[in-house]
Amino acid sequence: NRPDLILAWVVILFLYVLCITSALALGGLEDKTGTATDDDNRSLRLAAGLAEGGETGIAYSLFLLIPSMLGVLATIWIAVLAWTVVARSMLAFRLLPATKGRGA
Repeated sequence: NRPDLILAWVVILFLYVLCITSALALGGLEDKTGTATDDDNRSLRLAAGLAEGGETGIAYSLFLLIPSMLGVLATIWIAVLAWTVVARSMLAFRLLPATKGRGA
């Protein structure tokens, strides 16, 4: 129990929401602009980011394996999540001009 890290966990939760939102929005934007790859038959593709499933598993494993470093690890994880949101947002802003005239 680490009440001193409550703000870090709230920020992590908020960044998860932003990561999911940015993945869905960018995936839809890539589909609309035709920049999504058609490597399979999936109807929904999520945009790639730094924080994906494997990295999340590694982060939470480290949280459990090294509890004495929880504050540092949480800060690093916040940076990874934030980087993912920023990178996807930057890519979306680059793709936005391509949607003009397509009903976006």
